[in-house]
Amino acid sequence: MNLQQRTRHLYELSQIFSLGMHHYINVAHWSTKPVLIHFFEQRAHERMAFVDELQQRLRAMEAAPAQEGIGEMLRNWQEYCGFHSLEQTFFITNDVGFLDNKALEYMHILLKRDLSEDTHSLLMSQLMRMETGILAFEQIRHHLRD
Repeated sequence: MNLQQRTRHLYELSQIFSLGMHHYINVAHWSTKPVLIHFFEQRAHERMAFVDELQQRLRAMEAAPAQEGIGEMLRNWQEYCGFHSLEQTFFITNDVGFLDNKALEYMHILLKRDLSEDTHSLLMSQLMRMETGILAFEQIRHHLRD
């Protein structure tokens, strides 16, 4: 995977997390159980923090003089592809788990590639938070059924 493809995947990952954040906010708004409201709000905040960190890294890549031409490529990607490069089901699903699974899929692809150490570390940290969140949600659902 070349630099352009890695960068595109990082931008798409950022967009998936942004959509996930909005879904979590929406689900929290419509939840009636305080434990779920708190859980979904925490997931939204986690996604927001990750998107911010990822976008900072992408801006740094864009500005890096050693990677001449990357800035123009990134601007073109944002302008011409953006959300349109994601599957349409992102816009019609209410299943936050679907977005998390798609984000995990992208993260696993990226983690197999040649990334800077700090970007790899960022993705690994977020991957562990997501997997922990998925397990926590299953425990909450199980507890609420009892």
